[in-house]
Amino acid sequence: MKASYHNIAMSSYLYNKPSVSRSSLYILLALLPQLIMLAVTASYRSLIIIACTCAGFVLAEFLGNALRKKQTLNDGTALVAGLLTGMFFPAEFSFVMAFCITFGTALLTKQLFGSGGCCWINPVMTAVVLAYFHAPLFFPYLVTPAGVDLAGTPFAAASGVFTAAAPDAAITTGLNSGFLQRLGIFLPDGYVTLFRDTGASIPALRFNLLTLAASVFLIACGTLNWRLPACYLFMYGLLVWVFSLYPFGGGFLHGDMLFALLTSGTLFCGFFILDYQGTVPLSPAGKAVYGLIAGFFAFIFSGAGGSPVGALFTVLAVNCVSPLIGLVEEWGFQEIRKKEMEQRILYGK
Repeated sequence: MKASYHNIAMSSYLYNKPSVSRSSLYILLALLPQLIMLAVTASYRSLIIIACTCAGFVLAEFLGNALRKKQTLNDGTALVAGLLTGMFFPAEFSFVMAFCITFGTALLTKQLFGSGGCCWINPVMTAVVLAYFHAPLFFPYLVTPAGVDLAGTPFAAASGVFTAAAPDAAITTGLNSGFLQRLGIFLPDGYVTLFRDTGASIPALRFNLLTLAASVFLIACGTLNWRLPACYLFMYGLLVWVFSLYPFGGGFLHGDMLFALLTSGTLFCGFFILDYQGTVPLSPAGKAVYGLIAGFFAFIFSGAGGSPVGALFTVLAVNCVSPLIGLVEEWGFQEIRKKEMEQRILYGK
């Protein structure tokens, strides 16, 4: 009698995303170049504040584990949350208050929800919003409506806030006389500086080129789902292009998308904050809808750009919609399971 052999799989699950601890490692590696640039540019106060916010989240995680008799520090989420929070704190902020606000927010979130986030609350943005209400003068706006009305465009209104370095001007000239000239596009001086280093006191608003490079790294590692930030940036950029200059007499289809995306921490929010664990829908369609709604809120709170807190309120607002998207997702999952059961009964499987 011929023996029959079967292949037996040890696991019935297929993971298409890295584990939580590995995702935390990837995020830390993606942010490492920005920390190095803070050190290179002698932004030591920002580095100390980041250390304070990281200490606040880690200590809150330690105490939460002691109270609930659990061990979750080894997944790295507390360190990531502290780092992301510190990136949104201005350099002038008090070190002691940075620690106290993050420690209190993280501990309260942990006790109320038992995890880093729960559908409608993002502990990172909650901590930064509390910091904003504590010291709003440390969160200056890059442009004002009066300035835009006088200068004509947000970029022109902000031209006196940051200074384009000599190498940036040379790069701009080279691009205009070469590639961009063939496309009929003229790039004013200063945009290269917005890509390289805006010089803002808030680290998340500074190194846009490094943020873009980090997004490619996170997407390649499978940590970041590209649909969410793509829909977010598309919707926000579209609304800025169509409507942002209309209140200032510029008409429709004249908005400066580049300025809007490179200020207000828009890119950093899209690639590091919006996809925060536990606060976003699970399905690809849900993530896309979530991103589109986030883009709409970004236009409401950040407008044409230059806002230091628009991204904060964007995240908090869209998190309020996340449970509704989750309910629709759950209904869709139930319908799929119901159809699968009907097919099995029909075909006897």
